Amino acid sequence: MNSMFFDFSDIAEDAARQFTEFITNKFGSSGPPTQQAITADIREELQRRANSIASYALNEDENLLAFAIAAPSIQTVVVKFRDDVTIPPDQVHSKAFLGSYWRELSVAWNSTEGTQEWGAPFRDCSVLKGRWLWPFRITFTENKIKIGAAAFIAADEDVCNDGLEEVFGRKHGCDRNTTFCLLTENKPAATRDVYTCICRESFYLPNSTLQGFRGDIVEASDGYGNYSCIPCPDGCTSCDQHGVCLLGEPSEVMSMESLLNVSVGSVLGACILCCVVLSVIVFRQRKCKAIASGMWTVLETILSGIILLYASVAVHFFPATTERCLVEPWLRELGFITCYGAIILKLYRHLVDFRTRKAHRWVLRDIDLLKYLGTMVFAVTCYMAAFTAAALDLIDVSQLGTLREQRTNTCLPLKWEYVTQVSEVLILCFGLHLAFASRNANTQFRERQFLVATLAIEFLMSTTFYVLRFFYLPEMSPSAIFLALFLRSQLTNTMALGLIFVPKLWYQHKQVSRQAEDEDVHHVDDHDDDYDDDEDDDEDEVDEEDEAEIVC
Repeated sequence: MNSMFFDFSDIAEDAARQFTEFITNKFGSSGPPTQQAITADIREELQRRANSIASYALNEDENLLAFAIAAPSIQTVVVKFRDDVTIPPDQVHSKAFLGSYWRELSVAWNSTEGTQEWGAPFRDCSVLKGRWLWPFRITFTENKIKIGAAAFIAADEDVCNDGLEEVFGRKHGCDRNTTFCLLTENKPAATRDVYTCICRESFYLPNSTLQGFRGDIVEASDGYGNYSCIPCPDGCTSCDQHGVCLLGEPSEVMSMESLLNVSVGSVLGACILCCVVLSVIVFRQRKCKAIASGMWTVLETILSGIILLYASVAVHFFPATTERCLVEPWLRELGFITCYGAIILKLYRHLVDFRTRKAHRWVLRDIDLLKYLGTMVFAVTCYMAAFTAAALDLIDVSQLGTLREQRTNTCLPLKWEYVTQVSEVLILCFGLHLAFASRNANTQFRERQFLVATLAIEFLMSTTFYVLRFFYLPEMSPSAIFLALFLRSQLTNTMALGLIFVPKLWYQHKQVSRQAEDEDVHHVDDHDDDYDDDEDDDEDEVDEEDEAEIVC
């Protein structure tokens, strides 16, 4: 199995063959003479040639730290190191000093002819102090000359070699499924910053220039599973840091992710533009019966809140940063209280008007509703200011540096969010309570029914969304979260636009069409019946705009 990762058989065999050929050329085909016939000059020549061959082998592969070659029949043994090392003269032939290297040569010499095998890794405590080496040894015989050779590779530097895991245990902390280990510095494994976990093909790290994780950060974490890349959308084999599939040939079609972003952006832009157009229409027709009966100032406020809610989704087009993670909840909560707070106050006014007819008189003017709504917005502003301050303190105290979660590249989930979500649900429950209390109230154009439907839809959609997000948020990618928020905004905010404003505009159009058909005169009477059909004389104190029944 180990040879799958390193193969030094060619280098070792070539070195042994060169030494064999040199010996054959030196002593002829009859083989080397007896040891007594080898003079000191011949032995020195053999040593120089063996050193030269060992140096050649070291230059063939940079993973080699040492190479040894031996011909015991002629008493020649050479151990050559890549680095400049100093071996004391009295230790050159010492078995204690170079014993680990001599042992591998001895095993090779005593092996059968043609043996090629990996030895057990060992730690050198003499020449290369503290380094782990992994020996590969061979036995080579030619022309009756037997040579033993051993190549020694660095086992401690190759942190990313999964083949060494059986020997040394887990070598690196990269997630094998979504990342691969890349050696970045040539250092001993005692320092854990020598590698980087790079995202595999078909995986990416959202909004990160480095598509991977530094080894020292991974090693310092409690669990390696916290540092994983996420799959590229639409099953594409390569995508950028924003999850957009990279195009290969120019003729290839645009990725589904790009089409999704364009589609979502177009719909959000159209919805916001629709809100702006409706605000202009409401202001221009504020004295018309359909608009005046619905309190045009409150209608404008509802439109402003819906625009903020759309903007809270649109910010997801930007990468997850501390600024975006702080702006998003501000837009969401201010938009929520402005829109649905105004709807709840309209229901409250219906309830007051309904009870006024039964008991004591109590007039609730538009200005009063705006004051109540201003108080609600102020309370939410104070709450969000406290949230912002706490989030910034968390960054400083915890030394996070950002509110962005590194693993998923989304905003870091905070306990404040759960409090905010529960508060939203409670506010909606209070609004539904007012709707139930005013269930017998009669309103023009069935306004109360549409307002109740808007609150009920928001309650059901948001509650379902928060419950699902609580369980599935850790598994959701930024694109999935963006799409979920967009769908909720369409099912709640866009439905609110349709339920509140479409009936009023339809009624207004119907009245104008009917008047054009039935009347031949072009003069419209400026005086119509009072807005309230109650003949009680005390109704004169009601605000003049609430009495308007001008058909525009």
